[in-house]
Amino acid sequence: MDVYGSNEVKVCDWGLDPIHRCHVRFFIADVLRLVPSITVSGVYFYNNRPVTCVELLGTIVKVKEREKSFCVSVDDGTGVIPCICWKPTRSFQRSDDLAPNSPALEVLWGAASRGQAWDTEEYSKEVKVELPTLGLQARVRGRIQEFRNQREIFATNYAFLVDPLLSLQVCHMLELPCLYRDVYDQPFNPSLKPQN
Repeated sequence: MDVYGSNEVKVCDWGLDPIHRCHVRFFIADVLRLVPSITVSGVYFYNNRPVTCVELLGTIVKVKEREKSFCVSVDDGTGVIPCICWKPTRSFQRSDDLAPNSPALEVLWGAASRGQAWDTEEYSKEVKVELPTLGLQARVRGRIQEFRNQREIFATNYAFLVDPLLSLQVCHMLELPCLYRDVYDQPFNPSLKPQN
């Protein structure tokens, strides 16, 4: 069976597929082999299933810093893919800053309740972001996109994990074959009636 075939399902039936618009866990090699949709940009197909977002876990092998973002190349043993991660821009994005009695929240709610704008200088400062180091584990969730004919992940959520024993990656790699067998490799045909 050609799981990378280009027999596209009609766009109106994409919503019937339970993995459409979900962050699908894939091997990086399969993300690189996905077939782009002929009709809609930003949509790719695996086994006749539309895929737009993925979740990857792997080791960081390259880091490149830009002004407002950084690019990390993630390797899971099957391939390497660049992931674009945006730097946080506001100092109150950390969860401990928004604790119920935090000064940041009091300033925000206090100014809002008085009908005043809060001090934009204080809350629009860039946060000093430490770049991840090579060898850390990265969990990246985001959209698949093409830039200069190279497939990459535009990260909407990312975490860099210190895992010297690689236990997270081992669990991830053991879990993926079951997902492929039970979900991703099952044919998606919306015209078939479910059997009772």
